[in-house]
Amino acid sequence: GMEAARRLRRKDSDVVLVFVPAFARHAIRGYEVDALDFVLKPLSFYAFSVKLERSIQRIRTRTGIQIALKTSDGIHRLEISQIYYLETRSRMLYYHTSSGVYSVRSSLQSAEQELGGYSFAKCNQCYLVNLQHIAGIKGYSLLLDNGEELKISQPRKKQVQQTYNEYLAAH
Repeated sequence: GMEAARRLRRKDSDVVLVFVPAFARHAIRGYEVDALDFVLKPLSFYAFSVKLERSIQRIRTRTGIQIALKTSDGIHRLEISQIYYLETRSRMLYYHTSSGVYSVRSSLQSAEQELGGYSFAKCNQCYLVNLQHIAGIKGYSLLLDNGEELKISQPRKKQVQQTYNEYLAAH
């Protein structure tokens, strides 16, 4: 297993490795090849599913997955990691990104479906925020790493906090 892990790591420095050893002492060696985690045998479904979800989240944040936005001045390709948040206003959807704001005629609901599984959370009726860019939560506000602050609605606060905590645990 270790030799295979070393070969994988040489070919792809970003590959996610999870060891499944019979003994904890063997799992420690996994960190020599920068393994993300380990699951001891015999496997429990819960432990396995938690580690698998964590691995999937790591892969999603490492890859440069792109979406295409059709705006009034053409088509723009954006990496999902560049998106800070989406805002809906007057039947338009605004993508706030590291390279500017893009407006498209679309709904927040359709964007939420398109970005499902890519670490986004709806903090109120107007905003869908990229968890990767949250610097913190203060009261009913999300503090973003670009200096902006978004309001969290009272009914969504508990879910946003839980989703963000799960995201942090996976990263």
